[in-house]
This record gives sequence, C-alpha cells and structure tokens, in this order.
Amino acid sequence: MNRIRLRLSTKIFVGPLTKYFKSRYDVRGSCTHIPKIVMNNGNEMPILGLGTWGATKDYAIIENVHVDEVSDKGRTKPNEMEAVVANAIDVGFRHIDTAPLHKNEKEIGVALNKQIQEKKVQRDELFIVSKLWNTFHGPDDVLCGCKESLEKLGLDYLDMYLMHTPMGFKPGDDLFPIKKGKVSFSDADYVCTWQAMEDLVKQDLCRNIGISNFNIKQIERLLKQATIIPQTHQIEAHPYLMQKELISFCKYNDICITAYAPLGSPARPWAGKDTKNILLKNSTVLDIAMRHKKTPAQILLRYQIQLGHAAIPKSGTCENMQNNFDIFEFELHPEDMQNLDSLDYGMRLFKFSGYLLLTPQVPSPKNGISMPLFNSTVLACPARRGPHIATILCSDKLETVTNGHCDADYFWILNASFTTRNMILEKFKINGKIKKKQNIVHKKNAKQIKLTTGDK
Repeated sequence: MNRIRLRLSTKIFVGPLTKYFKSRYDVRGSCTHIPKIVMNNGNEMPILGLGTWGATKDYAIIENVHVDEVSDKGRTKPNEMEAVVANAIDVGFRHIDTAPLHKNEKEIGVALNKQIQEKKVQRDELFIVSKLWNTFHGPDDVLCGCKESLEKLGLDYLDMYLMHTPMGFKPGDDLFPIKKGKVSFSDADYVCTWQAMEDLVKQDLCRNIGISNFNIKQIERLLKQATIIPQTHQIEAHPYLMQKELISFCKYNDICITAYAPLGSPARPWAGKDTKNILLKNSTVLDIAMRHKKTPAQILLRYQIQLGHAAIPKSGTCENMQNNFDIFEFELHPEDMQNLDSLDYGMRLFKFSGYLLLTPQVPSPKNGISMPLFNSTVLACPARRGPHIATILCSDKLETVTNGHCDADYFWILNASFTTRNMILEKFKINGKIKKKQNIVHKKNAKQIKLTTGDK
C-alpha cells in the first residue's frame, strides 16, 4: 500500500527509486527545480528543504544540557536568518521549515516577503512549514497558535502545519511553563488537538497538516479518529537511527516521511556531549563520498532521497546550500545503500531527556529508545520497546484514563498520595483493567499496571 510518489519538475531523477516511480507513477523531468513528493491528498512537497532550527538555546533545556555548556559554533542566530533564507531561495530552495521553538519565524517572514516583493519568487512556488507548539494543544488554542505563526511569517496560509510533539503543556507565553522545577502539562489529548488542526485546513489557513515525533501506537490511535490522514511525519532519521518499523508503518498508511537531522545534526548545541560518533566523519560515509567524488553531506542527503524521504538539512552558508542542492545527478549503488543501512545502531541525537527531569521521577529511557513521558507520549520510539507513560493524575482525569482511553501497554502511577493511588487502582479493577494482583509491580515510588484489555 506504499503510494508515496515523487513528481519531478527537474532534471531526470536517477537512482534505485527512479524505475519504480517511473513505471508506476510517471516521473517527469526537465527543468531545474527540486523533485517533489506527491502526498496522500494529491498536494506536492519539495523533497529537499532548508531546516532552520538551532537559533536558540531552548534545545539545551530539552536535552538536559546546561546552557553554559552549549556551544555557539555552527548555530544560526535569529538576526542571521533573513540572509540565510534569502540565500537559500537564490540557490533554489523552496521548502523552508521553521517552528515557534526556533524563535525565528519573524526573521524568516521578513526574508520571504522581501523575496516575493522583489519578484525573485512567487508565493505559490514556496512550501513553508511551521509547527504547533506544546502550549497550544488545547483545541481552543490551536487556531491561536496557527495565527500567531502566520502573523510572524507575514503569510496568509501555511503549506504544512505540524503538531511538533504529541505532548501538551499548560498554555501561556513561556515555551516551557515550569512550576517548582517541573514542566506544567495540560490535559489536552493530541487526538482532540489534531481534530482542531483539521479545522485549520477547512479554514484555508493550512494546505496540509502533519505530525512530528509520534510513535506507532499514537499514530494508530490518531488514525482511528482522524478525518484527515497526516500528510507527513517529521522524525529524526539518518543512518545511525533508521527507525525502520516506524517508517514502514507510516508508508503503509500513506504518510510520507520528512527526515530532520539527516546529516547527524553536527551543529546541535550539545554536539560531542552525547556521542563521539560523528556521522559526517564516519569512515563508511567518507569512503562512499570518495568513490562518488561527493561530500559526505551529499551522500547522506542522497541516501534519504533514495529512501523516498523528504529531508530538511540545516545550512548557513551558500556553499553548503549549493552542495546540498546538487544531489540529483548521481545515484548511490545498492551496495552503498546497504553499507549505510548497516550503520544503524539506534543512536538517537534528540532524546528529549530534559522532559524527564522536568516531569515527575520516571523510569530511565533505554539508550534513548524507550522514553516514558506525560500522557501516553513516547516521542518517536519503536513500539516494540514500549510504550510506557508517566503522568500526574488528578481527579478530573481519572474517568478518562481508567475507562481505557489511553494507548499504552503499561501504566505508571507516580507521586500520588496513598488515597489517590488506591482510588486509581480500584477504578482500574472495576473497569476490568486489572484481573490479577500480580499485574501490579512496585517500582520505587511507582506502581506498574499491566493493562489486560484492548488489542495489544
């Protein structure tokens, strides 16, 4: 059921996927623009885009790195973003990815509108992506979040609007609303958030909508109630982290993949503190680059393209942008693809581990793969390793949770009083979620409950 297609308005696309798409979907060619993926609604998305993250130190909070330890090397500051976007458009990029978390939407908007006014590009040639941040997950807040991004960008509509994570924070001006050292979460259900995003399409504020950092079980639950299938799923993807099971699931359900950090995110603020294995310096990547007389970055981007993924590398210089753009006139051989495939060892560069420290004490993630987070949230982790959830339960949420409206195999009760904990357990028993005493396992200050119903 893999119906993801490439439409080329460029030089003939070469590579292992070419014959497949040609024979099945009539690949076209012969000008000089970036190839496009045809999404499940028939709309097109340029397969190569410009990533603009890294403009702030908020990622240090997310990844539990002390701000003073964060390096500015390779980071593009907001006041530099106008020139970066202008250069990208001059090179030929039309797909620009941003987010409120990047704190650069205003600068990007200035650059876009200047390019449009100078007739260097037309609005309908651009594919602008922004994201709904966690503080706008309340169904009544989604419209506000979208309009805020549109106002900063100076646009009438977004070509793609993504739910940045499945996790909702308390609404407010702070990106990370923290109270007593802990993030303040909202009760918003990401399914309800998605339904509000569907309304944005009906209001012509967004041409396409998608998700980011979801896992399989979350997507399954979303699809059961969605009227619009997500057009894309933006996730971390590179040879060190293939996420094959998640990607196969998305493609089976006609959701195309957008890969962030396709080069291994060499400029991430905590680079070198999480791993010494630099993807751009990997010997396998270097050998393939030498054989093809290309840069390591070109090899890694071409790899994503041949997998059928859109990719959004970050780049601050014209030379790097031009090199990133120049990947459509060569192909990686089958053995090259296999060698790059073999580099996968589940190395997640974006672990979101800071959330674990801002939330109540939870079981530690396993090498960044299994990640217990708030409210049924596991960010882009393989389903076979979980999921687990950790949440602060209050009386007005008990009915929803204990009646089975959660999508996890295991449930953790944390930091609850003795009375509250027993009330929760009793509700699980009444609703058939617990059949045996053995299903309750003590873990420090938490109890792990194995759900015995559902289609797990």
